Amino acid sequence: MKFCAKCGNSMEDNVKFCPACGEAQEMGDPVAAVAEGLKKNKKKIITIALIAVAAILVIVLLAKLFTPGYKKAAKKFMNAVEDLDLQEMYDLMPDFMVDMDKDEIRDKQNDMEDEMGDYKISYTITQTEKMDEERIESLEEDFDWMYDESVNIKKGYEVYVKMTVKEDGKKDTDTVVLYSLKIGSKWYVYPLGLGFMY
Repeated sequence: MKFCAKCGNSMEDNVKFCPACGEAQEMGDPVAAVAEGLKKNKKKIITIALIAVAAILVIVLLAKLFTPGYKKAAKKFMNAVEDLDLQEMYDLMPDFMVDMDKDEIRDKQNDMEDEMGDYKISYTITQTEKMDEERIESLEEDFDWMYDESVNIKKGYEVYVKMTVKEDGKKDTDTVVLYSLKIGSKWYVYPLGLGFMY
């Protein structure tokens, strides 16, 4: 797009005479015109690329924000299992279930690392099931009996995890069940099938 030097009317770049006042228009250098066109296209391509990257980032962020809390807690817990990070695992459990202080947890972790040798743990969440009111009430009664703790569980999910442990050249795969429980405003994990934690 160019403008008439005499009257200021806008017109296409290839117009020889101004359609408004009839003034002859300079055609300019064709190489410079091509270079200018490429420059404009480059700006458009960069703008489109930036918009695409921003859109992808928004989608990833929204996916993270809208991943259900019970699944986030279970994944975080299993990532800690993969890393053998006992402190993180215990942090994801309700306080009334953890009867060790940080020093005891660290000592237990050191003992486990010494015993386990060369290992690798991987997992896949295979299924989740929402707990009904009857199951939640049963768990609350169990916690009252086992931990002498009155707990109000707002929501609960059974999270089935296929866990594979490779240790010293051997491979063992099993399915464990984690209970993701919303107590208060936070999601916790009750690791039903992971006996090494106790």
